[in-house]
Amino acid sequence: MENKVNVIRSSRARSVWFLAAGTVAAAALVSLAGLAQQPAPAVPSLQSLQPEFDKLVSPNTPFEKLAIEFKPGHEMQVSFGKFDHFTEGPVWNPRGFLMFSDIYGDVIYQYSKEGHADLFRTGAGYPNGLTFDGKGRLIICNQKARTIERLEPNGQITVLASEWKGKKLNCPNDVIVRKDGTIYFTDPYWDFPPGTKQDLDFQAVFSISPDGKLAIAANDFGLPNGIAFSPDEKLLYIGDTKRKKLYAFDVAADGSLAGRTEFADLASDEKGAVDGMKVDERGDIFTTGPGGVWVFDKQGKHLGTIRAPFIPANCAWGGDDYHTLFLMTPKDVYSVHTNVRGYVTYNTSTKDAAHYPALHKGA
Repeated sequence: MENKVNVIRSSRARSVWFLAAGTVAAAALVSLAGLAQQPAPAVPSLQSLQPEFDKLVSPNTPFEKLAIEFKPGHEMQVSFGKFDHFTEGPVWNPRGFLMFSDIYGDVIYQYSKEGHADLFRTGAGYPNGLTFDGKGRLIICNQKARTIERLEPNGQITVLASEWKGKKLNCPNDVIVRKDGTIYFTDPYWDFPPGTKQDLDFQAVFSISPDGKLAIAANDFGLPNGIAFSPDEKLLYIGDTKRKKLYAFDVAADGSLAGRTEFADLASDEKGAVDGMKVDERGDIFTTGPGGVWVFDKQGKHLGTIRAPFIPANCAWGGDDYHTLFLMTPKDVYSVHTNVRGYVTYNTSTKDAAHYPALHKGA
C-alpha cells in the first residue's frame, strides 16, 4: 500500500500530520553525518514492534508542528551541516508553557499552550540541556562558557560548575536533578563551540551535591549525552552517542553510581544519533536514536519507534496532563499525544507553580 500523509492546517496555522492507515513503514531519510543528526524529511509513522507500544501511543496519532517564528540566529558551520537554529533541551514549566534551547540562535524560547512563542533569554551561551531543581530554578547547560548554571528568581546567574581540578569542562550537554537536590550532567567533547580545545583527557558524567561539591559520577564513555532517571530514582540512564548504547547505573542512597550495565544497543544502518531521552511514569524509556525516538520497556525490550517528520535530537513531556511529547528537531518542534504520562523529577503541582520562572509578557 502506498504511504500517504495528509497535511491539515488549523486556524492557528499549525501543521498537523495525520497518519493514514497503513503508514507504518520505514522513514525515508537522507544521509547524516557527525555526532548530531542533520534533519531529514521523512514519512512520519509509529512503528510498533510489540503490542505494548500501541498502548503507549495509539496508532494513527497525528504529529503537530508548533508554529514558532524563530528570531534570526548565528549561522554556524559544524561537522554535520550549516545551521542558524538547532532546537534542544525541552522542559515543561508548571506555569503552563514549554521552554527550550535554540543552540545556534544562542537563546532560550518559551512557547505557551495558547500557541505563542517568544524569547525567554538571549545570549544564553549556546544553551543545550535545561531542567528545574526542587525550588523551581532553571538549570542550564551553557556550552559557550562550558558551565552548568542556575537562573535565580532575581534573574541573576549562579555558576554551579565550570572546571575539574583547574581544567575547563568539555561541553556540558544534558542535565537532571535528583529529588534530594543532587545534579547530574553529561560532559562530552565534540569540538563545540567550533575551535574549542579540550582541557580534560576524558568524558564523564559529573554530579554536584546539594552542598555544591563537584564529583565524577561515572566515566569511560565514547560520548555521554542524554540522561534520565527511572521513576523511583534507583536507576540512572546514560546515552552514549558514539557507541550507540544506553547504559544503566544503580543509584545509591548517597547519590553515587555503581553497577553499570548495558541497557540497550541502538546500532542500526539508519541515520541518526543517540541523544536526548526521557522516561514515562511506568518506567519506559523514550530515547532519540537512528530513525527517530526508540521506546524501550524497563527490561530493555524495544517496543517501537516514533518516526517524526524530521529526526528529533531530544524530547520531553508537557501539557497540563504531561501526555504531550514534544520532539525537538534542528529547525522545528513537533508534538505527539501519548496515552502514558511522562515522568519529570521536579514538582509539577500547579499550587507551587509560582516558584517557577514566569512567562514573559508578549508571549
